[in-house]
Order: sequence, then structure tokens, then C-alpha cells
Amino acid sequence: MEIAITGASGFVGGTLVRKHLGRGDAVRALVRDPAAAVCGLPLVRAFCGDLARGETIPPDFCAGADVLYHCAAEMRDERQMQATNVEGSRALARAAAGRIGRWVHVSSASVYGPVRSGTVTEASPPQPDSAYGLTKSESEAAVQSAAAAGGFELAILRPTNIFGAGMPSQALYKLFSAVERGWFFPVGTPGAVMSYVDVESVAAAAVLCAVHPAAAGGIYNISDEMPLERLAAIVADELGTTLPALRLPEAPLRLLAGVCGMLPGVALTHRHLDAVTTRARYASDRIHDELGFHPAIGFEAGLRALVRDWKRNRGRR
Repeated sequence: MEIAITGASGFVGGTLVRKHLGRGDAVRALVRDPAAAVCGLPLVRAFCGDLARGETIPPDFCAGADVLYHCAAEMRDERQMQATNVEGSRALARAAAGRIGRWVHVSSASVYGPVRSGTVTEASPPQPDSAYGLTKSESEAAVQSAAAAGGFELAILRPTNIFGAGMPSQALYKLFSAVERGWFFPVGTPGAVMSYVDVESVAAAAVLCAVHPAAAGGIYNISDEMPLERLAAIVADELGTTLPALRLPEAPLRLLAGVCGMLPGVALTHRHLDAVTTRARYASDRIHDELGFHPAIGFEAGLRALVRDWKRNRGRR
């Protein structure tokens, strides 16, 4: 198969490169930096282009590809999100229309917005409240429009928080550090849920979206959940420490976040509190039922491996 991957030097894109090379496929990598390590891999053809400047996308990147994975996205700089995530997706869709077989769009559960409880399914309405979530939702709409016009088949994957060695997000690493120092305290009443999915499982799900006939036209959540207290206990076990028995009340912390959350350098915000008190579950039933998906790595096994990797390499980060 001929595989084209945007964001090929990134966390998810790089995992997909390795997975397809292992299958014996030819891979095209769209990168901004010609010196990226992925460019030197056998069977990888590197194409230099910047989604934020659509005119730089090489026409040959898309031509004749059986599958195009769109993994590239701007996650940090809000000033660049519209240009990269939305306009870049539109430009790529124009370049791909009529020239590829299937487009697999690696989106995000952030399109659903700040869901605090209940079960989120693919039928739940997008209600993003962040620049990233909004631009990912708009990028979905742009690609859906191109697919509806007959440009290509389309499957959309919406993972929750993606974790694994080398991940760009620091949220879990900060939790590991807090547990090690004895600074971790659950907030509010028990029952908070953490929604994460291992990067290898995301890549496996994306491949199913690429090759399974039933995936064409589909939108699929992918997530795993674990009670916050259980997650912290696993981390403490791997670190050889114990968790404090204290539980912090939520209401006073909300008041404090309202007063101090706008101050520079203050980590206590309503968004941080939301992250450790949410009870929402992101259902992955559809991808299991329609495509036969099973996680490549379970949450606990992946979490334990990540803690061990953090212990080995934290001084290098």
C-alpha cells in the first residue's frame, strides 16, 4: 500500500510510520523540517511542506496514495491553530481530492467540549470551548465537505488524551511528580474518571479506519477510562511510595481558583479542577462493534510502562 502521513515526525504520526513500515508499506511523510529523523528511514519518501502555508504542500505527496492519515495539528500556539488546523486541512483536502483512496482524520475528543458527566458517544453534539477543540471541529467539517463532494472516502477518529513514551503532553508527568513528592490529593467526592488511550492503540485504531470497508464515512471515539484514585495508586506502586489519606473539598478550591486562577504562574484554575473531578465516559463501543477494534495496550499496562520510562529518563527531559 502507498501511505501518506502528515505530522509524520510527531507522536501519533511517527507511530503510524513505524506501524506501516512493519507491514511492508511504502510511506510518504509530510514534514516541515527536512532534517527530521523520519526522513532517513528506509521506504519513507519525505515531502517538505507547511500546512499553515497550503501552497507549500507538494502535489506529489497525495497523488496515488491508497490512504492519507492527517495527524498534523497545532496544539500549543493558539495564534497558529486556525491557519494550521483549519486552513491547512482545507488546502490538503483540495490537494487530495480525486487523488487518494481514503482519508483518515485524526481528530480529538476535545471537539465535544467540557463534558463533566455522563457518556459521550459519536452522536453527542460538538460543543468545543477551547481554540484547539474549535479548530479541530472546523477541520473535521472542512474534510467532511470535501469527502461529500466525492473527493475521497473518509473516516474520523476522535481519541481522548493520548499517552505513551515521548508524549508531548506533560499532564501525566506532573501527576507522577506530585505522587512521588506526596503532593497528590484527590478533590471532591470519589468517582472522578481519567480518560486516556495509549498511542499504540490509537495507531492500531487508525489502521483499522484505513483498511476496514465498514469504516468509510464513520466517526469513531477511542478511549479508556480509570478512576482517578486507581490511577494514582498504580503510579504510587510503581514509584514505591504511598498516597496521603487526605481528600480536598472541591467547593473551597473552586472559590480559590476564581480568585487566583487569572494570576500569572498560578496552576490552580477551574480547568485544572475540571480535569481531576470529571465523571464523563467516552464510549468506544462503535469502533469495537463495527471494526472489531481491541486496544493494543491496556490502560494499566501502558500506565505502568510510562511511569517506568519516566523514572529512567526524567533527568533528560
